[in-house]
Amino acid sequence: MTGSLIDVLLVDEGKPVTGVVFSPNGHFLAAVAGRRLHLWDAIRRRPLVPARRPASNRKKRQGNRNGQPHHVVWVNCAAFSPDSSLVAVGGSYEFFDHERGILYDGNPVHVVTLVDVQSGTPVGDPFADADGLPFHGGHDEDITHVAFSPDGTLLTTSSEDGTTWLWDVATRQPRNAHDGEAQLSNDVTNTALSPDGSMMAEAGDNGTIRLWSTTR
Repeated sequence: MTGSLIDVLLVDEGKPVTGVVFSPNGHFLAAVAGRRLHLWDAIRRRPLVPARRPASNRKKRQGNRNGQPHHVVWVNCAAFSPDSSLVAVGGSYEFFDHERGILYDGNPVHVVTLVDVQSGTPVGDPFADADGLPFHGGHDEDITHVAFSPDGTLLTTSSEDGTTWLWDVATRQPRNAHDGEAQLSNDVTNTALSPDGSMMAEAGDNGTIRLWSTTR
């Protein structure tokens, strides 16, 4: 690579950095290291907030103000919103059952939540295709890729289970839930949304790219 080295950021000593992305305004960096989310000020080159991956082995927890908390167990991927104010985080979560007063005892579920860049705290409920506990984020295995549409109204997620889901950011619900089939296809390795948000491209493991309309 040509050019001069500007700096070296110590994100998580001894842990591999598996993902890094600049915010659209160039002011922030989001990195995934040690299965945690690390948010950095790219201009001052210092952490914005402590790395996020709340512990998952405590049985009693406080919920968020909306009564539906979301605890990141493992962080896999991240993407900034177009206005650089939020980060969409794909990871595995456990949930607090308020009726029983304990952490939900089932296996972690794979969902996306939004995180405020400045504070590092979750914003609202996770993206989910069903009500109740636990939330079900559509995917059966780790989420490997998240991406916003250019206008910030849509979000795509891809997973190791080979599926892609398209989400409405405002409602946190599947964009095409009206037909009961939010899962678009199998064997997907990556996704991208067109500049106007009208199409989604899926990269398949069979050498194909499939184009989908995002309209209802």
